[in-house]
Amino acid sequence: MEKRGVKEFLKRKNVTITVQTYLIDALGAMAFGLFASLLIGTIFGTLGKQFNLELFNVISDFAKSATGAALGVAIAYALHAPALVLFSAATVGIAGNTLGGPVGALAATVIATELGKMVSKETRLDILVTPGVTIISGVLVAQFVGPGVAGFMNWFGSIVKNSNRAAAILHGHTGIRSHRYRSYPSHQQRGHLYCPFPGRAGRRSCNGGMLCSDGWICRSLLPGKRSGRSYGPGTWYQHAADGKYREES
Repeated sequence: MEKRGVKEFLKRKNVTITVQTYLIDALGAMAFGLFASLLIGTIFGTLGKQFNLELFNVISDFAKSATGAALGVAIAYALHAPALVLFSAATVGIAGNTLGGPVGALAATVIATELGKMVSKETRLDILVTPGVTIISGVLVAQFVGPGVAGFMNWFGSIVKNSNRAAAILHGHTGIRSHRYRSYPSHQQRGHLYCPFPGRAGRRSCNGGMLCSDGWICRSLLPGKRSGRSYGPGTWYQHAADGKYREES
């Protein structure tokens, strides 16, 4: 009977504990909140700098500063929060975003909103109890969860950044050994990777290549026919777009 009573209470308070509610609806609302504040502010800031429009720079500052509040209200709205809970979620969103970023705001707002919904209109002091419970619980969650979430996101971001840097260095080659390659100053200026070690019959060879900023790939080719032309041994550069070759002295 007690379990049935809890289910009926949660149903009456419109508290639905499902993956759809928290990982789809709430996340989707968080994305809208980000776009309506941080992203649109970034767009206005870029336009303001490009066209020297001070008004757009001011709008950008205000929009970015409202990120936390926008996240809190958007998430609470997706959870069908009553009015007092919805308005109180702005404070929770600011605390969560400040201490843990958007993910911290998500965790704090979800818990605070559900607790606020449970106590909403349950007492005669609803105008004090509902926002009080919502804000206190949300700020506490932000303080306990936020720093850990922020640390994890920074750690994960550094891993992604380092992986992208390594992928750029090893672009187009799956088995590069660092001791087989060395760069020369003239090639470093253009971002080229030079392969100085000879292959078969004393010819220089390089199976992989480095994609340069000017669109050329460094390759050391064997003499032979390439597009109807003869190429001798040495360092050649292939263009990534049209496949043409040129020799670098």
